[in-house]
Amino acid sequence: MSKKINSVLGTNLKSSIFNYVKNAESVNLEIDFGFKTNSDKVFDLNIPKHKYDKMLDYLLKKNNFKYKKDLVYYIYSYRNLRLFMDEKTPGKFLKCLKTQFIDGHNIYNSDGFFDLKITTMKKTPVSIHSFCSLEHYDNLIKRSTTSLNYNNQFYINFSKVITEKGITHHIKILLAKNISSHKSKIFVNLYEQIKNMSHILDLKLDSLNFNVSEPLL
Repeated sequence: MSKKINSVLGTNLKSSIFNYVKNAESVNLEIDFGFKTNSDKVFDLNIPKHKYDKMLDYLLKKNNFKYKKDLVYYIYSYRNLRLFMDEKTPGKFLKCLKTQFIDGHNIYNSDGFFDLKITTMKKTPVSIHSFCSLEHYDNLIKRSTTSLNYNNQFYINFSKVITEKGITHHIKILLAKNISSHKSKIFVNLYEQIKNMSHILDLKLDSLNFNVSEPLL
């Protein structure tokens, strides 16, 4: 990788990764691509389909990931609970997660798309019976994901999300839970992938003028 990195993005990404590695057993680190709106509290996750397709096609053709998985879930939400059902086994629920936001912030620039939302979450498996009833839920989505694993360090997930309001396309990076690599190596590899994704959109990541939002609450 080029020694030159974007100082704002690099500093925040490195800090988030280093903090995560120290607490990986108890928390999750997520990095969403999208658009920061005029409010720090609202982050638009919907990626224009032509940009979504362009980045996914590029990574698939580059083929330097360890493995790929295609996953389709129905996800029911009720308050801070998420109930998952695999499309292949309708009526059989795989897991239920209780989610808790810990901290996060947006890294945004003035050049349009390529803002990032970095979030630390706690996701705790709970009994499926914790979900009160399928007759009472806040939201239901169908999520079709192409998940690319990079050296068991992180995943880049490309997801088509279908709701009653329509179809959106999301790109999310998830840090792996069982990490054996040194945190500096994880940062270098992750930054390189983000840089490659920006280049395919004719953006020069190293020269983008990033800003950091106030902490998300």
